[in-house]
Amino acid sequence: MSLAQEHFTALADRLMPAAGADETLLLGWQGEDSDFVRLSRSRVRQAGSVRQRCASLELVAGGRALRSELDLAGGEDDHRRLADELARLRALLPLVPPDPHLLVGDQPLALVRCDPPAGGDAQAAVAALCALAGDLDLAGIYAAGRIERGFASSHGARCWHEVALDHLGASAYLPDGQAVQFTWAGPAFDAQALAALLARVRTQLATLARPPRSVPLGEHRVLLEPAALAELIGMMSWGGFSCRARRTRTSPLLRLEDGARLHPAVDLAEDAGAGLAPRFTVRGFAIPARTALIRAGVLGDPLVDARSAREYGLEPNAAEESPSSLALAPGRLPRAQALARLGTGLWIGNLWYCNLSDRSACRITGMTRFACLWVEDGVPVAPAARLRFDDTIERLLGLQLEELTCERDLLPDGDTYGGRATRQRLLPAALIGAMRFIG
Repeated sequence: MSLAQEHFTALADRLMPAAGADETLLLGWQGEDSDFVRLSRSRVRQAGSVRQRCASLELVAGGRALRSELDLAGGEDDHRRLADELARLRALLPLVPPDPHLLVGDQPLALVRCDPPAGGDAQAAVAALCALAGDLDLAGIYAAGRIERGFASSHGARCWHEVALDHLGASAYLPDGQAVQFTWAGPAFDAQALAALLARVRTQLATLARPPRSVPLGEHRVLLEPAALAELIGMMSWGGFSCRARRTRTSPLLRLEDGARLHPAVDLAEDAGAGLAPRFTVRGFAIPARTALIRAGVLGDPLVDARSAREYGLEPNAAEESPSSLALAPGRLPRAQALARLGTGLWIGNLWYCNLSDRSACRITGMTRFACLWVEDGVPVAPAARLRFDDTIERLLGLQLEELTCERDLLPDGDTYGGRATRQRLLPAALIGAMRFIG
């Protein structure tokens, strides 16, 4: 048991007996021990560390709920401050209107995940990274460390989640400003995997250095890298897997709701058992290890948070109704053979500025940007001028999807506003027979 888990458990054990007979008390914990390094021209420009802990305290009684958050110092004073905050919440709770959709778990819950220390340190990892990328004009942020989440309740819940993540989000630039953007992530620094990724980046940069090719508008074969595919799946996730959106007919996947199908290779799941996010919610419910969102191209189970569960008489299976640990099953195409299978077409590293141009049909528009290359006979020959696409998920991941790669990329959310995020996507690359470009 880590020191943070010991402190959280001690706080919960001392605080929970203070809950009254008609009260439910919920205690949440969010923390991290992280090192951050800002890189420029493959050299360290800025380095720092963040050590922070935050507690959330929620009091529930009489169909009302009131919640507050406190930064913690890690000592004896933390309990006193939480006890004082509980008294303040009790005084204010009668002023809060009843919540008709309030639902709180009332069963003991014990879910614990504490990944072992990865070994090594950020300083050694960054030194190795700079050596591997020494000839590149690389700029980005390397973040490493441990992320903590905890939950306890006066009904006997004691849950803890502690994971390790190293994450590099970077771009490699040419003198004219063109760039290849890329991500690497894992539980610990992996020099071999990063070297393979940088070799692919160098290949793309060599092609970007050539004169650009003007690509005619219309339909083209494309190979979407996992980062580009993530943008399309992100648009699907704007309510596409939400119980509330599906019940109110505001989901962008209405056509799948009404019987349309994607390619049988599309198996999309909320893979909470293998993700960075905890398998418990701040309202005291367990999250299944896996929820099938799309099975063999057919729309599967929705994500149901506690409020929708109360409103529609269901069991909650998610902290919120958008995926946090999204995983698309791998296909049968080796990544090394993907360009040969593409033949002639576009190799797209990223898609940008995506939005729904027709929500009810899940029609998406957006732009190509970094590392969009024109490929002939399986060989990248020139950078492609930026293009706008406009197409539907039903076509791109349905009729026109030819294959998904065997290998998948882990794409964590790099957001650090208030703390490191725990969202992630695990995605292959996608070979698509025809994608529509309009300008």
